[in-house]
Amino acid sequence: IQDDTSKNIKKYLDMKQLFFPKYSKNEAVIHFRCGNVLSGDTHPSYHLLKFKYFKEHIPENTDKITIIWRISYDDKNTKKETGILSKDEFIINSLKQYLEKELNIEVNIDNEYFSDFIYMVYAPTLVITPSTFSFWPGVMSRNTCYAPSCELLCGGKNPHLRDNFKWTDIEPYKISAHFTWKMKNNNEKLLEELLK
Repeated sequence: IQDDTSKNIKKYLDMKQLFFPKYSKNEAVIHFRCGNVLSGDTHPSYHLLKFKYFKEHIPENTDKITIIWRISYDDKNTKKETGILSKDEFIINSLKQYLEKELNIEVNIDNEYFSDFIYMVYAPTLVITPSTFSFWPGVMSRNTCYAPSCELLCGGKNPHLRDNFKWTDIEPYKISAHFTWKMKNNNEKLLEELLK
């Protein structure tokens, strides 16, 4: 999978006349799924995770964090996954402030590269959420990936993929879809729960 991924990404980049993304030496990339997961209008298997899940899986020597979070808000094909941009921006900015304060690290949320998927594949360290969009880059990568152990990903079975693919217990970090649905119009209350 990794060899095929590298070949196909290289072909794609050559065809588009683009370059591989560049990273800080000790950069960590986080995927924080927004949209319908933040509003609770989704399948219960797509768990929203508290901010400390991300903080606790960032390696000590990290010098920069990039958060992957944007979705195609105007794309008809992804309409059922789309949430409210203002809500997503509020939560992502809060996560940025939290990580900068807790870890004293530069956090980037304005992704200017051409493909979040490719950016995750080559990330020096990748921390993913219950999301197939970030799970597959984690599988295709050769680098360290922290993945949530949950029903959505491999039926909660945690197969050994490689030594630096680390399944993590998310029980202490989960926020139920029922709660996020109840808080869909109350960003402050939702943020309180994310900060616990």
